[in-house]
Amino acid sequence: MSRVATQRATHGARTLAALGMVVSAIGIWSSAASPSALTTPGSFRVTAGRDLIRDFDPGDGGFLKAFCAVCGGALYAVDPDDFTTLAVRMGTFDTDPGVRPSYHQWTSSAVAWEPIPDDGLPRYEGRRPAAT
Repeated sequence: MSRVATQRATHGARTLAALGMVVSAIGIWSSAASPSALTTPGSFRVTAGRDLIRDFDPGDGGFLKAFCAVCGGALYAVDPDDFTTLAVRMGTFDTDPGVRPSYHQWTSSAVAWEPIPDDGLPRYEGRRPAAT
């Protein structure tokens, strides 16, 4: 059985609802990049499989990371000071969410074998500065 087929069998129909669409926990794998979409406060909820979601605090004062306890796939990040501020990992979407990246952050950690695209978006060596 392939890796994806094994994961599909394990996850079954567990889903997350985000950005007004159903997002499946199937087919999630880690990568060198993790584009995220900031949700509208109150628009995200876990509809099933909460028992399979684990949280990790990287200890840097940033967002808490949520991931699948079965496959390790990144699901979302949440502000520890405001749980309504949540960013869903775009790799979890089954369909085009209709949004595109608006900046690149942590570019100092980019790997040489996956260059950051020359797309004209702002780049930040670390975390993007807070909007003023």
